[in-house]
Amino acid sequence: MDKKVLDKLHDTMLEIYQEISRICDKYDLTYFVVGGTLLGAEVHKGYIPWDDDLDIAMPRDDYDKFINIYAKELGERFYLHHTSTDPEYWLSFVKVRMNNTVFLEEKRKNVTAHAGIYVDIFPFDYTSEKNTKSQKLKWRLMTYLNNYIYQKVTGNQCVSKSGTFFNKIFDLFSIRKLSLFRDDIMRSFDKGERKYYVDLAGGRKLDNSYFVISDMLPIKEMKFGNIKVKAPKNSEAYLLQLYTEKYKTIPPVEEQITHEPIEIKFEEDIIDEKVIKYK
Repeated sequence: MDKKVLDKLHDTMLEIYQEISRICDKYDLTYFVVGGTLLGAEVHKGYIPWDDDLDIAMPRDDYDKFINIYAKELGERFYLHHTSTDPEYWLSFVKVRMNNTVFLEEKRKNVTAHAGIYVDIFPFDYTSEKNTKSQKLKWRLMTYLNNYIYQKVTGNQCVSKSGTFFNKIFDLFSIRKLSLFRDDIMRSFDKGERKYYVDLAGGRKLDNSYFVISDMLPIKEMKFGNIKVKAPKNSEAYLLQLYTEKYKTIPPVEEQITHEPIEIKFEEDIIDEKVIKYK
């Protein structure tokens, strides 16, 4: 990606982050950067140089509150992409997008939906235990359901014929109802003492999705370019778990993964061309 475009993308995502931050601070909601965004803060004091997204997590209670208050608080330049705003939204986490922008990924090219530049917000659910038999069964069902919903919405094949039985059942329900069922599965991990966060929406194997809450809280601030972002207390423990010691070194070019967008447009690019409006 052209450096000027990437720099502009980084600035736009920080604008979205600051809008999320404004709302969370107003309502005393806990939030912190995770994944590659936290790695960038730790190693680069900002974005990973080639990164093209920004990831935030919230504990489930605060995540649900954020979704419930967004309508009266989110500025008009922004859009919350969620099953409540798009009945065919397939992801198990929300995106806050900037209106009148475009960040179109290859896998979404056949989907008619808001495609604005975004920040991801992941729910961190709670649990008292790790890797129980019940949790493993729930995770397998949720993973299959994720793939089914994705295939149903995008038309991209990812569900094997071995799942035909489940397909026949899932075919009876709308994408929205299936998404709500998936949320219920994720919330059902919350039993007993809340010792761990479990990142069920992060796309990793279950055994690498648990984080000790006392390692994550209280949150701290870290330098991120010209601003400070909220981050887990023990950011190093989190990064070691996800990436091992490798997170401290820059990977070769072939391992520098991006979302490979096929189209990017910023507000000023389209204001005279076509103002994109979304519900």
